[in-house]
Formats: sequence, structure tokens, C-alpha cells
Amino acid sequence: MAFWNRKAEPNARPAIDKKTLHAIEVAANFIDLQLLRARDVPGLNELFFCPFVRGYLSGAFMGSMQAFKIPGYGDSIKTMAFLVGGHIHIMGEEKGFTYAMDALRYKGDHNFDFGNRTGGKELIDWLNRDVIMPTQLYDYLRGI
Repeated sequence: MAFWNRKAEPNARPAIDKKTLHAIEVAANFIDLQLLRARDVPGLNELFFCPFVRGYLSGAFMGSMQAFKIPGYGDSIKTMAFLVGGHIHIMGEEKGFTYAMDALRYKGDHNFDFGNRTGGKELIDWLNRDVIMPTQLYDYLRGI
């Protein structure tokens, strides 16, 4: 199992409505597709913590929240709770919470904001079938 994919036990997760859980799972699968392809990239562990990657993951979750019309999109507290829930889903409770909260500190950083826009746009393009296979995170990790 990949280091980012340390999902919490089902009983440890707080109750989330089905629509919200589905939106989180879609974004998590979208992210996993690319991280699994990048598993052999030299320095992946370090790159995973850079501002662009943090922004990309946050943007993908925000894009999913918007695409699935999850109540509270745009409300900073509800959006932050969704982001934290998404990160917990893919990394487990402790690592996911810490990663998400640390990522929010990068807001305003050029690379974070670029990653955020890129992740959100690519997820929505993927949902609309304008993108067959998401690659922008994978390409970034490979240095392309």
C-alpha cells in the first residue's frame, strides 16, 4: 500500500452522507490514478510535500465538491472540512488531517495556487470527459 493511501478503518470515520462520501471517493480515485503511476519516481516522498502537490490535491477535492454540488462549497469552514475529510480518506486520520491543515497554510503561494487551479480544473475536465486520463500531477512529479 502506498504511503499516501493509509485509509482509516471504516469504523473510525465520522458519519458522512452518501453524496459527500461519493464526491470524496471520486477525487481520491482521481488522485490515486496518478500517484500509483508515479510510485517509482525518484524523490516522490519529498515531492508529495511540495506546494504544487499540496495545492493540486486540495484543488481536486474542491473541484469534486463543486462538481457534485456539495452543500457549503465556497463557505470557508465547510470547504475546509471537506478538504480535511478528503485528505483523511486517502491518508488516514492523523496524516490526512495534518497534511490538509499544513496545505492550507500555503494558500497564496504561487506554486500552491497554481497546483490548486490545475487540480480542480483537471478533475472537472475528467468528470466532463474532456480529459480521458488525468496526467498533470503525474507529469509534475516526473518533472515534465
